[in-house]
Order: sequence, then C-alpha cells, then structure tokens
Amino acid sequence: MERSSVEVDPLQASSAAVSVKSPGRLAARWEQSEGLMVAYLSGETRLMLLPRATVEEVTGALEMTSYQLRLLGGVAVPLGAILSVGAENGTLTVVCKDVRRVRFLMSEREASEACKLVRACAFGEPFCLSHAPQFATGEEIWEPGAAYEEWLAAWSALHPDNTPAPWRLSDANVSYASCASYPERLVVPASISDGVVAAAATFRAEGRVPALTWASAEDGASIWRSSQPKVGVQGATNASDEALVRAIATAAGGRGCEIVDCRPKTSANANRLGGHGFESRDRYKECRVSFANVPNMHSMRDSYKQLWALATRAPSRDDSDDPSPRNDLLTTKPSTSDLSWLALVEETKWLAAIRRLLAAAWDVANKVHRHRCRVLVHCSHGWDRTSQVVSLAQIFVDPKTRTLDGFGRLIEKDFVAFGHPFATRSGRNQSKATDQTAPIFLQFLDAVAQLVALFPTRFEFDARLLILLADQLYACRFDTFVCDTVDARAKIRANRPAPCASVWDYVRANKHHLSASLYDDDSSSDPILLPPLSYLLRNVNLWADYHMRYSAPPFVPRDDPDDPLSDPDARLPTMRFAAELWDSHVRAARRDAETWQRRADVSERRADRSRLFNMLTESAPHDDDHLGKERRRRRPDDD
Repeated sequence: MERSSVEVDPLQASSAAVSVKSPGRLAARWEQSEGLMVAYLSGETRLMLLPRATVEEVTGALEMTSYQLRLLGGVAVPLGAILSVGAENGTLTVVCKDVRRVRFLMSEREASEACKLVRACAFGEPFCLSHAPQFATGEEIWEPGAAYEEWLAAWSALHPDNTPAPWRLSDANVSYASCASYPERLVVPASISDGVVAAAATFRAEGRVPALTWASAEDGASIWRSSQPKVGVQGATNASDEALVRAIATAAGGRGCEIVDCRPKTSANANRLGGHGFESRDRYKECRVSFANVPNMHSMRDSYKQLWALATRAPSRDDSDDPSPRNDLLTTKPSTSDLSWLALVEETKWLAAIRRLLAAAWDVANKVHRHRCRVLVHCSHGWDRTSQVVSLAQIFVDPKTRTLDGFGRLIEKDFVAFGHPFATRSGRNQSKATDQTAPIFLQFLDAVAQLVALFPTRFEFDARLLILLADQLYACRFDTFVCDTVDARAKIRANRPAPCASVWDYVRANKHHLSASLYDDDSSSDPILLPPLSYLLRNVNLWADYHMRYSAPPFVPRDDPDDPLSDPDARLPTMRFAAELWDSHVRAARRDAETWQRRADVSERRADRSRLFNMLTESAPHDDDHLGKERRRRRPDDD
C-alpha cells in the first residue's frame, strides 16, 4: 500500500480523491482505498468499510473511521456531529447537529450492522483526545497573566506620571479554590484583598465573583462579568460582595457602576424564589441596574428547532395552491412557504433573539465608550448570555478583537476560560438532545456574522472562519470546545503525553485561507464600531451561509417529452446558485466600501471648504459690520 504526504487542508479533503503533490507541513496520511487516494488524519483509524452505499444518487464505498462516517468520494460526517442514527428498510439515517440529515442506501443487513457500530462509536471519547496533529503547538492563545501585563504596559504608556494601575491580579482562585468554571487568576480592583474576593464568591451563583474582562488603559472604563447574587426572597446581603462592587464603581476615579442584567426583569424576580435574584439599589448605592431581556437557553433551543425545520423543509405540491401539473417552468406558481418566507423565518424568533443580543451588547459598549462607565454584566450563572454580551461589546469597542488572532483570544477568554459549558450545550456524548443543550455559541457566531456582513472592511476574517468554528464545535477534531471548564480541559491535557490540537493552531496555520480580502485596518480613523442602533437591528438577516447550506434544493420541474418548454438545460445546478450568491455578496460589499469611501471623501472636501471659509471670515471681521449696516439701511419694500 503506497502512502504519500500532500499539501492540503485536511478539513476540506477528508473524503475526496485528490492528486498527490509535494509534501507539506499540514500533511495528512493518504492511502489507496477502493481505487481512490483517501486522506486520513493522524491517529484516524478505519473501523468499518462497506463496499457499496448510495447518497443522493452518488454511489461509493461507505467507511467509518475513529473520526468520521463518509462515503468515499462524497459526503463526510464527523462522528461528534451525529445527533442520532437509525436503520430501516435498508436505509441508514444519520441526523446531525449541524442541520444535516444524511440517508445512506444499502442492504437491510448492512444498514442494521452499520447502525449498531455507529451508535457504539459516535457517543464515546472525542476524537481529539486520541491523536496529536503535526501543527499542534501546545501554546495558549490567551493567558490571564500575559493579558494583564499587556494591559499594564498600555496603562503605563498613557500615564507617564506613574499613576498606579487601578486593577491587579488576584490569586484567590488558584487551584480553582473558589470557582471551578473560572480562570485560576482573576483581575480585580487593586484596593480589594484576596480574602474579600473569596468571601464575595460565596454570595454569587457557582462562586462566579465579579471579575474584569476588558478595560481601557486611558481612564479605567471597563467591562466586568459575574453571576447573579444570592439575594433570595429574604433579601440576603454580603458585605464583601458590596465592597467589591463599590471598588469597581470608584476605581480610577469612577463615579458609579452600571449593572446590565441580561435577563428579563420577570425572570430575575422569579429566580429570587430559588435563593438568587439581582442587586438592590438599597445595598449597592453606587450602581444602577437595567435589564436587557435576552431570551434564555430554553427559548433559543426551541427557536433553533423551528429554524432547523424551516431550513430543511422541501417545497411540496401540498405546499402550493397551484392546481396545474408541476412540469411547466412558466406556469408553476410559487409555494406558500416561499411567498411568506421572511414571515416564517421571523416566526421562529431566532432573528428577534439576535437583535436582542446585539442591542444588549451595543448598550454595554455605548456605556463604556461614550459615557466611560464601569459596567458589570451578568445573567443567571454568567456563562451563557453573559459570555455572548461581553464578547460582542468588546468587538464594538476594541479593534483588536476584529482581527484573526484577537478574535481567537476573545473566544478563548470569555467562552473557554470563563467557563461556557461547551460539552453540555452541544450535547457531547449524548444520543439525544436534553434540556441543557442549546445553540448558545452558534447564536454568538450568528451575531458576529451580522456585523461582518454589515462592515466587511472592519474585520480581518469573514464567514469562512465563523463557519469553521461552528463546525468544529461539534466535530471534536480539536479540544478547544470539548469541555465545560478550563479546569476539566487542563486535567485532560495533563494525562496526555503529546499536546492536544487547538482550533487556533489550525487557524494560524491557515491564516492565508481565512483572511478577508476586503479588510482594511486603516479604513477608518475611528477604531470604535458603534453604528446607529436602529441601522444595526434593521439589517439583521438570516445567516444563509450557515443555516441554508444543507437546505433542500430549489424545485425544478421534471422533464416532459411532450412539453416543448421542457429542457434538460433548464435545470440550473444548485452549486451555481450558491457560487453566484457568494459572488453577489462580494460585489455588494465592494460597492458598499466604495460608497462609504466616496462619502468620506465628500465629507473631507466639505470640511476643507468649511475651514477655508472660517479662515477668510476670521481675517476680515469688518465685513460683517459692513453687511449689518447695509441690511439696516435697506427698506422693507426692497425685498
């Protein structure tokens, strides 16, 4: 058996037959199988091979490896992305977490045996724990100490008078003593001791004490995150927690703290029955509390199920009010779902939730940037909606987060290190969805995709990176999204002789493929991205690049030999539609960029004329007096 290395993206060439090229540093293992050169990841082993199966009129050998189930030369499904699998009448049906429903046709006996094997392997240990890719560096993209030192250097550069920094690194959570879902080192106000931090953690849900996630080195305007306080029906108090919030409000000359509760107020009040709640103005006198009304994970799970069903539903004859035979391209009427498509999408409430999320993040960014506030953000546990809102707010106010490396550090910090439960929310090792699964991270990526579509020149990446991250959320090729806490991931890594692969290692190695061609880091003199809120919310649309990529193809009538209008060439390939749609997006983005540049040029010319006019009028002040005298001498009937 001949084996060769090729320079190829293993994510894209995991099942296709390709020609062998010169060796490359991202090389996979290639083997001859059923007449095709097939790529295997390092550590990927074959578990099953059926000589014949069919998927959508494509026939080939069906192979299952320790990483994926694939039709050689055709479709491939990572085992980690499988939600359920079943066999009936010679059809192996695989339902995926990424909206796909793949049907493999084979003999009834083979389908039954394949179903048993897939069920045994798809819900076990993630693939990333069994191999060590060549591009795995073992380096952390974000580390609390290094991030704090970078911010401290920026603070010192802007304050040459040796003004002490208002924050410091705390060791109160070393060895995860106070909170297992937090980083070991936290940034807290400089005036607060570790003992106060530890005491305050007992008053917050899951011990998630208020901690700094972003700060301006200019004047201390900052974003903080935590979980809800344990107030309860009796109105319990905690002096340490109150002192910590007070220190946040007054550090670096601050005059108060804005607390943004991501929940609706009714939900926050209801949580008091369970011993939690929200901050009282009587006890937190320096703070003002507002509620962002972002839907919870249960609402998002139900909303995504409706969107999933809508995106994968194929138009049928019953879905149309056209009584004529569906074989005439000119007389066939559109289906009712097509006519009311936008209304059906809105009925899922997915876009409404995206708007709520963006509005909450915009509000936090506005308070921080324009009002220079200290803002504390929390929801119930502080690991779902809180991670979404603080991350989006940083994208608005910090241009570094809109670069490839900066976006990776943002996700690693506010989702991974601060304990977003990836394994629980994505249903890791579960054969069916539970009441704890929810598309929280996908919702965040969708919100970022809205900003990328509206402002393509302000982001170093485009939808390709977002789709890659959404796919790897379930694929388990990398260990970035396989654990609920950074503590759990650290324990897994400690038991491995070789470093696990991070998705950021892969992104760095393929940066030239994932960079946006429209990105211009000098496109605006203002690094802040705070568009008018109404403009932002009114332009939220369905993220078709992700949600519709596996949708049913558009209806094309069957050929009728007796119909002179029936022409096989009239069948327009779906892939051409997708390519043309993508090209139209690129052209529209370029037009928008040119339009904004022209507007900027016009504004600059107007500013130049205004400055010239001011110079002329300032140099001849007596002209104003002369004109005033002339007006006073004019009679009313002269006008």
